[in-house]
Amino acid sequence: MSAEGVGLVLATATLNLPFGAYRVTVRKLSVKWFLAIHLPIPFIFLLRMSVGYSPWFIPWLFVGAVSGQIIGGRAPNVIADRAEAAVMIRLVNDPTSTKEAIVKAAAGVEAHEILCIPAVNLGSLPGFETTVVKYTTDIPAFGGAWGQPFLVGPGTIHVAHTSEERVPKKQLLEAVQIYQRMVRQLLV
Repeated sequence: MSAEGVGLVLATATLNLPFGAYRVTVRKLSVKWFLAIHLPIPFIFLLRMSVGYSPWFIPWLFVGAVSGQIIGGRAPNVIADRAEAAVMIRLVNDPTSTKEAIVKAAAGVEAHEILCIPAVNLGSLPGFETTVVKYTTDIPAFGGAWGQPFLVGPGTIHVAHTSEERVPKKQLLEAVQIYQRMVRQLLV
């Protein structure tokens, strides 16, 4: 779509803002309600004709008109019929005090904890580089059943578990060497 086309859609949306604002102040399905929706149509038609766009462009103008009606129909000072929020908090310590603070702050609203994966302090071995990362792991789910956990391996978190996930062959070969060194140290 050309810049002129985008401008026409935005103009259509803008034209509908006040009509949408008016529409929500009158009884639904009344004559005034129908006028608030349909009165902008002749102006949109004149806009389209003035720039010479074919009828094939009408669906885009419809999107602009409906968007303007919806956006204009919800004033910023109106309390929404329904609201929902998802809050994700990354912790590096015991979550108890944070959970208590959230319960206190959310008093009077419905709040649910969906998932809590505790921060993990993993083992380290001499001669192996360590780091702090800002993502989680499934290691806590094992509950220590397999001994001291280590998180190490080839690849990058930036593409892990995506359709673009891949590991360069060089990193796979380096991982074999790392695993061999780890096993030798752990067996001593």
